[in-house]
Amino acid sequence: MLMQLWQAQAISVEQLLEHGDFPFADKLLQSIQSQREQMEQGQMPDGVSPELAQQTQQGVNMQAVQNAQRMLK
Repeated sequence: MLMQLWQAQAISVEQLLEHGDFPFADKLLQSIQSQREQMEQGQMPDGVSPELAQQTQQGVNMQAVQNAQRMLK
């Protein structure tokens, strides 16, 4: 049921991991939350190559980033 809700985009991946029965859910949820916190602080998430980080920073529309952050809250 949860997978169907997620596939229909009725719930977020975080909600799927929080309420589903997956052996890896806790670790993956922590990773997602950590990356979100890093991005909110203006940092590049761990695991992103320096080249990709530079390209991303050069092409960033800060207004779009702020709008996305507001939508996630």
